Amino acid sequence: RAFSAAEREAVLSTRVINAANFYFGTPCGPDTDDHVFILAESEVFASSLAEDYGFFPSDGTDDAARRFKSTLYAKCRGAWWSPVDGYRGNSFWFMRSSGYTGANVTYVCDFGYLYNRGTVVTCDDAAVLPAVTVDLDVAAWQPAPGVTSTDVSQ
Repeated sequence: RAFSAAEREAVLSTRVINAANFYFGTPCGPDTDDHVFILAESEVFASSLAEDYGFFPSDGTDDAARRFKSTLYAKCRGAWWSPVDGYRGNSFWFMRSSGYTGANVTYVCDFGYLYNRGTVVTCDDAAVLPAVTVDLDVAAWQPAPGVTSTDVSQ
């Protein structure tokens, strides 16, 4: 229901590579083909792909590009949000990569720092940030106006 029929046609099936945890080598399960997925370590830090997506290519950095304000709906459903000045309203979000054990999942905190050790998979107040691959030849899209961020910390 989130997409019109035309928008659904533009969402492509994506080969989702589930590589082992970057630091701990913890397996992350088999690769899949999905229309909607969540990002992995390799897409969020320490790779040229992460840099192509606009993220700072290091996990030891508070990256403004990784910060995420969950929707009011998500907050009403239990997503935690930060009360801290400068990060107020930001949530932390799960990635699809395992943490230091198979019972942990990596996440990005409210200030954009990546926790590759992870937290327990049963954590029930994390947000989930869905990702899709869009065929721009099919989608009715237009460029967004330019924006400038002064909220970058390294």
